[in-house]
Amino acid sequence: MSTKYLSTTVLSKELGMATKELFEVFDKSGYINRVDNAWVLTDLGKEKGGTIRKHPQHGNYIAWSEKIKSDSIFTQQQNDDEESAKNLLNATKISEHFGISRFRINLSFQR
Repeated sequence: MSTKYLSTTVLSKELGMATKELFEVFDKSGYINRVDNAWVLTDLGKEKGGTIRKHPQHGNYIAWSEKIKSDSIFTQQQNDDEESAKNLLNATKISEHFGISRFRINLSFQR
C-alpha cells in the first residue's frame, strides 16, 4: 500500500484549520522554516513524513504523509485548547464566585 501525501493546504482543510495557522504550527514545531519568503522542509519535518513534491504549474511544495494527522503536535494542541476552554470565565462562574445572580452579571456587562 502506497503512502498518501497531502499538501499543507489540503491537510489544513482536513484538520479544520486555516492554512496559515497550520504553517505556524509546523514552523513552531521545527518541521519547516521560512527562508527567503519560502517554506523549507527541515530534517525533523522529513522524519515526520514531510517531502517535497513538484507541481507542473506551481513548482515545488511541501507534502505530508497523511499519518502526520496523528502527530503529537496536533493532539497536544487539542489538549491545550480543551484546557484553555476549562479556564474561560462566563457569567455563571462569576455569579457563583461572588454570590450574585448570573442575570445581574450579564446586565452589568451590557451597560
